[in-house]
Amino acid sequence: MPTMSDRVRDVRERCVRAARRRLQTRDPCHLDPGPHSDGCGYFRDRYVYVRINCRTVRRKPLCWRTIIDHYTGEVLVSEPCPATPAAARYGREYFEKPGRRKQA
Repeated sequence: MPTMSDRVRDVRERCVRAARRRLQTRDPCHLDPGPHSDGCGYFRDRYVYVRINCRTVRRKPLCWRTIIDHYTGEVLVSEPCPATPAAARYGREYFEKPGRRKQA
């Protein structure tokens, strides 16, 4: 039986893969990735990095993905991961605020 850490890691990995699929793959990561980055590349002709934040809520791993412009810091996409649509109930701030965070 998988542990909670295993389940969080699995969900997080699926979210990272899904977020990276949204990027255009022209020479990805030619600059240093942003802080706490889960990948980088091009999105809408802008160089970006991806951040996936996960938390366990009621014994269920939920994840939020954010695509951020590498140069300006502008948030281009901020949404729940497709694998965890229930994360929409909590919003981005919930996943990015300091506190007990379950990340694999």
